[in-house]
Amino acid sequence: MIHPLNKRNGTLELWRFLFSLYILLFHIEKNFFHQRIDGIRLNLSLCPHGAIGVEFFFLLTGIFLAQSARKEPAAPASADDLGRSTLRYLGKKCKGVFPCHLIAFAIIFIVTVWSEKMKWLAAARLLIDSLPDVLLVQWSGIPSANLNGVEWYLSVMLISSAVIYPLCRRYASVFSKVAAPVAGCMIIGYLGQKYGRLTEVNLWDCLFYKSMLRGFAEILLGVFICEICMDYLIPLRGRLRRRIKVLLTLTEWGAYGYATLFSFVTFPWEGEFVALMAIMLAVTLSYSGLTYTAALFNRPFVYFLGRCSLAKS
Repeated sequence: MIHPLNKRNGTLELWRFLFSLYILLFHIEKNFFHQRIDGIRLNLSLCPHGAIGVEFFFLLTGIFLAQSARKEPAAPASADDLGRSTLRYLGKKCKGVFPCHLIAFAIIFIVTVWSEKMKWLAAARLLIDSLPDVLLVQWSGIPSANLNGVEWYLSVMLISSAVIYPLCRRYASVFSKVAAPVAGCMIIGYLGQKYGRLTEVNLWDCLFYKSMLRGFAEILLGVFICEICMDYLIPLRGRLRRRIKVLLTLTEWGAYGYATLFSFVTFPWEGEFVALMAIMLAVTLSYSGLTYTAALFNRPFVYFLGRCSLAKS
């Protein structure tokens, strides 16, 4: 069985591809299926709740963050060591996303300048206003042009990781097993009580964007999933009876199935929280490797599908 600290997880790679597809279909519907063409309003439904796939990627970010933290020494020798290891971790994340990010920004900037027939001074002003976008810190709240709004996930991921990673290193067990899940649940609960839904990206909530709170909380929950799997579930591999493994496999795919059904069917918005719990359960089972799915999808082609996904955790 493949150990998650060393090899890729085929099940998670497959669902990385599928959830990125749901997100893509959601944006296609949002931008093209609810417009007027020659006086006729299109109101077609393709993947109305596909945005819930972002929850999967935030959970994966937390899992991989905690996994990276576990590879480091149990506690840094000094604050300087902790700072350097955090910068190394963030550097690897930036190295993975910045090349594509900069190409996308350049294309959008050129198209915007050309389509709006901007003069040189206006284009220079737009470029200056876009600096937070270029650095992927726009979701901190710094005013920006926000030319590529769909990159909010990357901004939230990097900012949240910069806070959570050193806490995982410095306080290891108590943070990952206690503080992270409690804080994550409280933030999700706050969003549920105040808004009744998880999604909505550009809404400013007093001190933070709502989507920043959403991403931060789910990365914390991903950290908790990693810790529970590594310390308690993965040691159970090879010790479960067949009927238990069959039950866990059915539960895993039932949870993924519910999240998929929610993505494509017009459910009430309150269903987002149930979908999040279903994704958490499914990801926990997939990452632990306690089901039959792991042996089925640990294949090069599945790894290729995972690499095809746009969002990298």
